[in-house]
Amino acid sequence: MHIHGPVESLEAFLPLEMLPEEYGGKAGSMIQLNDKHRKQLETDFSSWLKEEEQFRVDESRRPTDQASKPHDMFGIDGSFRRLDID
Repeated sequence: MHIHGPVESLEAFLPLEMLPEEYGGKAGSMIQLNDKHRKQLETDFSSWLKEEEQFRVDESRRPTDQASKPHDMFGIDGSFRRLDID
């Protein structure tokens, strides 16, 4: 882990061409970089994003009797007073 004060000390580890202008770099403003990456995600991963939209949780298949018990959170029965390890 390296902590840097001036941007020039960071240049030994990371080219300034990769940093946004707000941090003393030459890669463009953060708004421009955000727009560029958003457009790239939309074009390169559009089919994957559309496919992911169809997957949903079927809440009707979720067991409801266990969720109503506050002591039975996360499907754990019993207590930890006695712990058996195999």
